[in-house]
Amino acid sequence: MKKRGVLALFLTILSFIAMPPTCLAEALKVAVLPFAVYADQDYGFLQRGIMEMLTSRLSTPGKVRVMDFAQVEQALAVTERKSDPDGRAIEVGRALSADYTIHGSLTVLGDSVSLDAKLHTVSDNQPATTFYKHFKGLDEVIPQINLMAADINAKVLGMAYRDAGTAATAPSMPTQTGPDKHLHPEKMLKAELPVVPKSSSVAVHSMGAPDLRVSPVNPAFQTIQGMPADNPIGFWPGPSEAYLINGVDVGDVDSDGFLETVTISPKAVYIHRYARERRQLVIKIENDPHRRNIGVGVGDINGNGVAEIFISALTPTLDRLNSVVIEFNGDEFITIADRVSYFFNLMHHPLRGSVLLGQQQADNQSVHSAPIFKMTWKKAEYLPEHQILPGRRVNVLGVSTGAIIDKNAEAVVALDRLDHLLLFHPDGRRAWQSSDTYGGTPLYFSLPPIAAGETDTKVFLPMRTRAVDLDGNGQFEVLAACNRGSIDRRMMQRRHFNKSHIEALVWDGRQMATAWKTREFTGRMQDLAVADFDNDGTLELLVVQVTKEGAFIFAEAESNLLAFDLNIGQ
Repeated sequence: MKKRGVLALFLTILSFIAMPPTCLAEALKVAVLPFAVYADQDYGFLQRGIMEMLTSRLSTPGKVRVMDFAQVEQALAVTERKSDPDGRAIEVGRALSADYTIHGSLTVLGDSVSLDAKLHTVSDNQPATTFYKHFKGLDEVIPQINLMAADINAKVLGMAYRDAGTAATAPSMPTQTGPDKHLHPEKMLKAELPVVPKSSSVAVHSMGAPDLRVSPVNPAFQTIQGMPADNPIGFWPGPSEAYLINGVDVGDVDSDGFLETVTISPKAVYIHRYARERRQLVIKIENDPHRRNIGVGVGDINGNGVAEIFISALTPTLDRLNSVVIEFNGDEFITIADRVSYFFNLMHHPLRGSVLLGQQQADNQSVHSAPIFKMTWKKAEYLPEHQILPGRRVNVLGVSTGAIIDKNAEAVVALDRLDHLLLFHPDGRRAWQSSDTYGGTPLYFSLPPIAAGETDTKVFLPMRTRAVDLDGNGQFEVLAACNRGSIDRRMMQRRHFNKSHIEALVWDGRQMATAWKTREFTGRMQDLAVADFDNDGTLELLVVQVTKEGAFIFAEAESNLLAFDLNIGQ
């Protein structure tokens, strides 16, 4: 399926090269749409600047004509305002009779800047060709746009790079064969500026806040325990998406030997692969109209060698489960389990591989009522195998298991109804409960009103935690987000979060103590995963950041991925 898409694009390019001069008399028409700018400060002036720079660098007399701004703005005014930017770009291209359209975004996060663009061939339904640049500082915007224009000219339009007056040279691209096309754009996470400055020592005081310094796991993490600092590594902010990302996981979903990154919005599943200097959309799978996605996990549970995609989902009324399992059959992604009344949570264990947890949802029952089970594939369906926790305690979406207390036994960590972190011994006895809250999400399940005339009761769902052995010593750390906002989360009908960070907690013999935490980010975190998402042989902490909520169903939101390289024992 993917090879056919690449072949179609190749044949399209080849056809332009092979045409006789008489056929090339009419220049290709390209429409550059305004780029979205995502930043804490007002950088709106860059929107017009990016359009002007791309126009000057892509225009080639007699070969490529970039349509003027007035035409593009007029077409934008008369086309339907779609929540999907890709769909609108194609509609604008058709209205202008353009051959190609280009749109994208600029994301500024502190000193870290990312520029991504999508080029659509208006006349066909092939996936967009994506171009991505990540760099430090706004001073690099012009040189990086030069390089991006060179990529577009060379790779798609078949034109040689033309220097538009700035001192930037397009790098020569090595010939890629075989698996190299699946590699991440660059070893970005090991080369970026650390968010937290290095320090040679740490002092933890008995009173007041502890001194913070960089963690050896990643200098973007602030540690409060006496571990030596090491390699300076930063974080990678992915391009902003104009929809709400509700979940992320990583796995080989098409059995090609490489890992794909699977994200979900309320209404679709997105499968991406990261390639050198670009991000490739493998496929977008639209939902059944009666399903709203709230969580995703990737793993081979049925044992056929292909990782399934487990999607926890609700009905549009948010009062009933409607989960689904998708799998690649060699030609396309198909549904192998539909209308499933289970919440799914999939974990990745270093010895046992993928582990699927499930919790059934009965009509008009709380999301915490049913027991939590380890699930297995049997008789062509996913069935409970053995109980992990009894009912009326927690929801499975916030559960993780691992050698947290004892290196030789599996403990369970979870979030309760008010997002306090709970730790259970392997026999189910509670070992510890946090006084602070963790996680926090506006996603909820709707229960019938308690009394006549009242509104439905919102039961907010927990955010995922992850138990993972980060330092290779056999004892698992627990990763959890800390979302904070101006509204007390005990106000059960509304939630809002405006700042967040990730913490790693370890068992110190009496309680879970913070080993390190990331810097604070705007918005909230929605999900996290630890995986080699860029196929470079090392693990990353991959986090979903939501900077603008939008509505749950018709999401006009802003969200993106953040990736932190992990310098850990593997």
